Amino acid sequence: MDFNPTRSSTFSASERIMCSFLIESLNATPLNSIIFISRATMMLSEEKSKENNIDLDIVKAVFSVSERLIYASKQIQESGLSKYKIDFSSLDYAVHIDTWAKMLCYDYYVPKSSLDLDKIDTEIEKLNQFDQIVYSTKNLTETGYRHMCSDFLMYAIPIAQQWAYILTTMISPDTYTDMLKVYKGARDD
Repeated sequence: MDFNPTRSSTFSASERIMCSFLIESLNATPLNSIIFISRATMMLSEEKSKENNIDLDIVKAVFSVSERLIYASKQIQESGLSKYKIDFSSLDYAVHIDTWAKMLCYDYYVPKSSLDLDKIDTEIEKLNQFDQIVYSTKNLTETGYRHMCSDFLMYAIPIAQQWAYILTTMISPDTYTDMLKVYKGARDD
């Protein structure tokens, strides 16, 4: 078989990959669904994203926060309660957090070595908004973690659904049919 660089492919690999991400998002948890849709959306060229009014910086921001929330470090304390740690320190507050965070601090545990809780509260209140979030996300309670995820999902789900809708209009029905066969394990022999 001769290699012919001018010959076009009979299918679009990028379209299939994009379709695959969208199919994976259907049965995923909400955060994982956002990750799959974001990954599919990041496959768009700058030109295609502009044509469809998709800001790729927002896509990357939503993806980054989703990943950090889903891969939060969970530790079981001596009391049996869960503690979560998320590292937001490298993010841009205005781009990544301010758009969805409803609280300055989410419920967190105070380290055992801290005796004066009032002093800690006063010190935290002196911090700027970003540093307050970074501080609280180092020792989130189960409730704090769930509230944070909920606030983010309320912001991100409608955006991701809009991206998914736009992407579905770009994928041919034949590609959907072929990819669904792959997921079902069916083959055309």
